[in-house]
Amino acid sequence: MCKIFGEDLDVLKEKSDEIVRAVSTVKGARDVRAEQIAGLPVLQIEIDRGKIARYGINVADVLDMVEIAVAGKVAGEVFEGMKRFDLVLRYPERYRNSPDLIGNIVIISPEGKKVPLTQLVKKIAIEEGPAQISHEQAQRRVVIEANVRGRDIGSFVAEAKETIKNKVHLPPGYALEWGGQFKNLESARLRLMIVVPITLFLILFLLFRQALKPW
Repeated sequence: MCKIFGEDLDVLKEKSDEIVRAVSTVKGARDVRAEQIAGLPVLQIEIDRGKIARYGINVADVLDMVEIAVAGKVAGEVFEGMKRFDLVLRYPERYRNSPDLIGNIVIISPEGKKVPLTQLVKKIAIEEGPAQISHEQAQRRVVIEANVRGRDIGSFVAEAKETIKNKVHLPPGYALEWGGQFKNLESARLRLMIVVPITLFLILFLLFRQALKPW
């Protein structure tokens, strides 16, 4: 498993896909995939400030109306015995399930004029947005996972690092970190590099002391 850190989600997705393709070519790589960070539909509305100014309408008024119509807004509370529920105002689904229908939302100007939303915006569209944004070490990150078959983790990661270095260019401010079983292997190897010499020294020291004792 490796992690790519950076700021821009689009760059993270692009580079994680490149890493997946690169690692997939390494011998022993199986089930290589990147963490899913996109694919959630998001409603994008770009307000035309010139148009709303002509009607004397504020941006906040437009956004509040869209929020009420599409997402819903709490207008009060309903009591049923000891139970209490929020009263939410929202358009029926058949009036808010497409950009065209959302464009029919009526905004009331200060003069009482009813203006369709389409006359106040530059764009209404449903676009693909981030499904999740993961953070670690105060940075955004994407995880790339892979299973290894038919070879040891150490040699696989060494080859994968070299392949990524040759095929994937990370922009300034973006970094790659290896983890998972490889990180555990590296930690164990580091501990052995410390423990083994100390153990050998103690064994030699005890043998030396034993040799100095009179029979």
